[in-house]
Amino acid sequence: MMRFHNLLTPALLLAGLFVVADSADAAIMYGDFSDIPPGAVIYQDVSESSFTNPVPPPLYGAPSVTGNLLDFDPSGFGVSASGGAANTVDGQLNFTVKALPGAGITSFAIIESGDFSFSGILPAPGTFVSASAGATVTILEVDGVALPGPIAVFASDLFVTDYPTTGGAPVTGLLPWSLATSVDLASAIPFPFVSGATLFEVAINNQLQATTAVLGHQAAIAKKDFKIVVIGDLEPNMIPEPSSFALLAVAGLAIATVRRVATRG
Repeated sequence: MMRFHNLLTPALLLAGLFVVADSADAAIMYGDFSDIPPGAVIYQDVSESSFTNPVPPPLYGAPSVTGNLLDFDPSGFGVSASGGAANTVDGQLNFTVKALPGAGITSFAIIESGDFSFSGILPAPGTFVSASAGATVTILEVDGVALPGPIAVFASDLFVTDYPTTGGAPVTGLLPWSLATSVDLASAIPFPFVSGATLFEVAINNQLQATTAVLGHQAAIAKKDFKIVVIGDLEPNMIPEPSSFALLAVAGLAIATVRRVATRG
């Protein structure tokens, strides 16, 4: 995978994730998503917003769930620049992850991919594209027990490549990019646990940037796939709730009574 080059430091690019204003435009609310069974988690209050683009129209679009996988298929999440200019598109996702009783999550991955292109006269290092992701997580429950104080976790990652790296003068065509950001929850929990985090809030900031160095350059980058993959003890304990036990007891008593009556008859 193509990574950092001598154009901007990773820290400077990632800082752009959090320099923008504190509030985004109106959010798009998608609601709750689960696939139970076979899934062991519920994604609650999924929403998206943006600091750079009015939404709607959406950048990520409504997700789908397969098992424990939350999957977005963006169709309008991209940015382009030309003639010495630079452009950025920014998108946020917010949701809460809840595990079924007996299940727990020790980490999750943000896996995204798309395509990019360069074109123009002689390649120059100042023409580049980047994709960055930052995730802020607040753990609220471990092994189904609410924490007296929430635990904060942060993770980030970056893909960046420039025009000379592609070797594409005068036209490169579309090239693939991918980025995988891992969020380690287990190491942030400061005490022994059985299954892991069972309730946590997630805020993800995504940015795509296209920058051109000279008038004869064009650069573009787009996100085409975005997934949340949870990892951990994903086998829920299907023990009935207390109310279910009560119903079963009543049903068993009724069956026994019917059998006694039939025997006496």
